[in-house]
Amino acid sequence: MNKKLRELRAQKAQLAIDAQTAIDAGDMKKAKELRDQIKEINDSIETIEALEAENNRNAKPLDVDDVKNNKEKDEAIGQEVDKIRGTNEYANAWADAIRNGATRRDIFTKEEYAPLKAALTEGGGDPAGSDGGFLNPIDFDNMVIELQRELIDLGPIVNVETVNTNSGWRVVENAKAATGFTKFDPDSSEDVPASEQPKFNKVSYALEDYGGILPISNDLLADTAYNLMQYLAKWYAQKSVLTWNGLIITALKLLTPTAFNKTKGISSLKTVLNKSLDPAHSKSAKILTNQSGFDYLDQLDDLNGRPLLQPDPTNATQYRALSRDVVMMSDGHLTNLTGTVQYPVFVGDFKSMFTLFKRGATEIASTNIGGTAFTKNQTQVRAIVRLDLETVDSAAIKYLTIAEA
Repeated sequence: MNKKLRELRAQKAQLAIDAQTAIDAGDMKKAKELRDQIKEINDSIETIEALEAENNRNAKPLDVDDVKNNKEKDEAIGQEVDKIRGTNEYANAWADAIRNGATRRDIFTKEEYAPLKAALTEGGGDPAGSDGGFLNPIDFDNMVIELQRELIDLGPIVNVETVNTNSGWRVVENAKAATGFTKFDPDSSEDVPASEQPKFNKVSYALEDYGGILPISNDLLADTAYNLMQYLAKWYAQKSVLTWNGLIITALKLLTPTAFNKTKGISSLKTVLNKSLDPAHSKSAKILTNQSGFDYLDQLDDLNGRPLLQPDPTNATQYRALSRDVVMMSDGHLTNLTGTVQYPVFVGDFKSMFTLFKRGATEIASTNIGGTAFTKNQTQVRAIVRLDLETVDSAAIKYLTIAEA
């Protein structure tokens, strides 16, 4: 990825954050201005990517076997790293490194940290951790995943792809075939008619670093490696979910909202599913709202007097509306639009619209002498997650707002 493209993507990320701040403050004029700037940057990014793709085609045709071999090589490296991270020796070395505030130099020079070194160098010396951290044990990652499932996690409703590099690109189909084949006479001398060509978009990603520092008591560090993992996993899981939830919500609120027609009631929602969305997106649609929006929808009845929201017979805590799953978040995390209070409701296929790119292995580092750790007799643990959220199909979701009565 060239330097200009990286700069544009960084500008886009900052503008998205500024837009969310404006939305939260009720400054919709500023939010719309920032949205227009983001659109201009998107146009520039698409132009650069198209030129790069054309140059690549002119320079050397894409070799399918090379792509396959590179993918298989990456998968093999990942499997070898996971084998190392799955051993008891690795877990014990990991806990010891946290207790002692081990640095990258320690990992590469002290024998007791050999398992950590092996995991870092297995992939050619360039997994996460190149700036001083070390990779977490498999058991830790599994704990994090289990804890994330207990939270209101938007990760599972979007498409998630685990990557091993900080930047790259994917090719996605832009549009389905619009016409069938053309009839022709095989006995004549005419050629087989030309067919419409498939259209593809290049979706680039560039991971950003998100992290935080957790001060923990040295008494806890004296406990077992398993208890230490449990404690850190709970904190890491909450922070990770809040981080990518924030990215998804910010991107959703950049969509152009349409007012929910209260007079039509349920029919307003039906129209979105039946007409506004592509049938393929409608079929896979989910409904995302907050407590205020959920409360409003929960009080709507159909023509037969039946509530719009119905419990899922396979899961009593899950509700469905018009045969689509309803995901409810707190008003504190998915905020209402201020000024004239409006409740947000997003309807559509979240997996088609978004891809969340995540770096494969998480990274943790610690210090018992840096920052305020020495004076407070603590060990400070730093966690970093590398993420990027990209919009693949912006037509897959519609944004409705329900005005407060």
